[in-house]
Amino acid sequence: MKIKLRLLILFASSIFVYPQNGSKITSEWYHDNKDKIIYSIKDTTVNSGPTLDTLINIWKNRDGVIGAEVTQYFVLALINKPNQIIKLFTKYPKSFDEWVDEIPSNILTDYGDDPYIISDQRNQIIYALKKYKAIADESRYKKMATKIIDN
Repeated sequence: MKIKLRLLILFASSIFVYPQNGSKITSEWYHDNKDKIIYSIKDTTVNSGPTLDTLINIWKNRDGVIGAEVTQYFVLALINKPNQIIKLFTKYPKSFDEWVDEIPSNILTDYGDDPYIISDQRNQIIYALKKYKAIADESRYKKMATKIIDN
């Protein structure tokens, strides 16, 4: 049993996706790790904290289109791990407010995609956040979820 637990911990820690050895957070890192980022966010057994924290920092220091690209991973996190993304955003209140203000243009704009996909995505976000609000342990997290839903 101890060996299985150690292997699980070793495996889980190996999929954290963040820049190594203090390397600069760049769009190159982001582009090189897209598959790992998606896996980290979608797998509910993985703590995505380091990955999401890195993505928030990329968004915070965004330059050009990278902000819109990173937003798609925030959407995945809102649907799959709302607790992790909201708690991390509490460390960056200004970035959270700016990101929420950009939700209509970054998430809910139809750029030629199927409008049903956008509508479904919005419904998934709202469903996940309402479910999260029912169990959130602090009112500030509930307020943040409400702010996202209301935007």
